[in-house]
Amino acid sequence: MLAIMVLVGIVYGSTLRAGHPWGGDFSQYIHHAKNLVEGRAYHQTGYIYNPCYATLGPETFPPVFPLILVPSYYVFGFNLTPMKYSVILFFLLALWCVYLTFRDELSFPYLITALSLLAFHPYFWEMKDEILSDIPFLCFVYLGLFLIQKTYQSTRAPRKISTLCLGLTIYSAYGTRSLGLILLVSLLVCDVIQRRRISAFAVTTSLITGILIVLQALFFHSDRSYIDQFMQINLQSSLQNAVLYTKRLSLFWNNGYSHSARHVLFTVTTIAACFAYGIRVKKTLGILEIFSVFYIAAIIIFPFGQMRYVIPLLPLYVFYISWAIQYLHHSLGTPRAAKWSLAALLVAAFAVYAAQYSTMDYGPIREGVAKKENVELFAYIKAHTDQNDVFFFRKPRVLALFTGRKASYSHDVHSDAELWDFLRKIEAAYFIIGTLDTAQVADFVERQQEAFELVYSNADVHVYKIL
Repeated sequence: MLAIMVLVGIVYGSTLRAGHPWGGDFSQYIHHAKNLVEGRAYHQTGYIYNPCYATLGPETFPPVFPLILVPSYYVFGFNLTPMKYSVILFFLLALWCVYLTFRDELSFPYLITALSLLAFHPYFWEMKDEILSDIPFLCFVYLGLFLIQKTYQSTRAPRKISTLCLGLTIYSAYGTRSLGLILLVSLLVCDVIQRRRISAFAVTTSLITGILIVLQALFFHSDRSYIDQFMQINLQSSLQNAVLYTKRLSLFWNNGYSHSARHVLFTVTTIAACFAYGIRVKKTLGILEIFSVFYIAAIIIFPFGQMRYVIPLLPLYVFYISWAIQYLHHSLGTPRAAKWSLAALLVAAFAVYAAQYSTMDYGPIREGVAKKENVELFAYIKAHTDQNDVFFFRKPRVLALFTGRKASYSHDVHSDAELWDFLRKIEAAYFIIGTLDTAQVADFVERQQEAFELVYSNADVHVYKIL
């Protein structure tokens, strides 16, 4: 296991790419870390939250990931590379936590297979260049699952230190991403199933987690702005998400060339995973099975699906695939079939990974904050606009971080009058049109030419002063 971690650390660390994709979440996390280091109010990021466009991002993010970034920002300042190394470190820790969680469930060859499928997957290699909370969240989730697992495997009552560690871990997951609360829900359900009641251990763990959540809400971040997103929950979006996440999970076997090969591999391995899940549920409903159900339900209900939300399920996915093959060996008494199945899985994975890696870009990130045109845009804004000016821009959180200006955006407007109302509300002084904007936004400026003055432009963006 250590050999895998060392190899992954070397490969990931030596292949970092310059720059960062546009995104948006990363800039808000960094801005929170910047505020913590510089002693500013946590929420003062320059991002003007638009409740009508809640999917762009909440007013604030939970504080755990910004706290993880604080040492990098404190020592190296606004430098993306050390922050990426922080993400790599947490990926290595996540692999270790996954190993701890599965080591009593899988024998060595199956365990190493599952871990290798994760460690060397092209998707995680790509994720190393994005400063996002998903990898630390993965780490805390599997540390929490491991601690819960060990508690119920032991015949002794949990010690106080174990309860405290679990409470801190569950909060850390929640304080990284709000979906971490599913760990606590899973614990309570597991407690009822295992002990036929809510035990003092579960109550104490819940109290520790709850106190930390309240403190977070008082001093850093509350989830109230997520209410605007949950207001859009409906049956149609949930059904669409169920289909979407099935497609997203199939991308685990994306080879970059053949969709048919991907679908065949996904079908075979998913049948194996579902078979393993069913067998395990018949025997006992453990924390892994409970968490899987609640997490899948949560991301399906949440109205806006993203591939990143699938990340905590990927270790479970490869676990159940490996467990199904192990079951052939130990329970059905067919070791030869199990060995051939394991070999076939490894060969297929190697072929898929090699094919996908052959299609990937290993140079600087082409479209993102380090692109020449975007660097020039940020420089112009810092040099030629007032500190208090407000901008209308497709990536407001990125602009706020890189220029120190306030910014907001609204993408779904039904009339020019509605957009003008929004611009007046945020007291916008500048209107930026770029390659990321829809024709609707670009046409607005064309229709209202008398109200705008072009003050800067390059190949990608046009900056207009609102008259």
